[in-house]
Amino acid sequence: WDQFNLRSNEVPCRGDAAYGVCFMLPDAPEGVFEYVAGYEVFPDDPIPAGMVSRKVPARTWAVFEHRGAFNTLGATYQRIYQEWIPTSAYRSTSDGLDMEVYTDEFKFGAPDSVMYIYVAVMPR
Repeated sequence: WDQFNLRSNEVPCRGDAAYGVCFMLPDAPEGVFEYVAGYEVFPDDPIPAGMVSRKVPARTWAVFEHRGAFNTLGATYQRIYQEWIPTSAYRSTSDGLDMEVYTDEFKFGAPDSVMYIYVAVMPR
């Protein structure tokens, strides 16, 4: 995020949200993934030099609210993956795709900050 925020004004974004997209890498050890910070852009928008573009495929998403500062984010992810998913009618998709969505409710470091976690799911 630090690197992206320095150059975010170069991105021809559409919409008001920022995204942190997690892609599982094929054949990577467990827990190793690619994280891309960015904005939604139109498919034909030019991507600034030194930045990357990733297409997020259409999916069914389970959406979770995280309220509070980042030091509690790990606990939210743990509840999603260790409690909610195992007991729900859904399972994570095989590509392990999830996104963090930052709207105007997000206030970095504030206890009343809100962000959303989208987890790609499919029926069991």
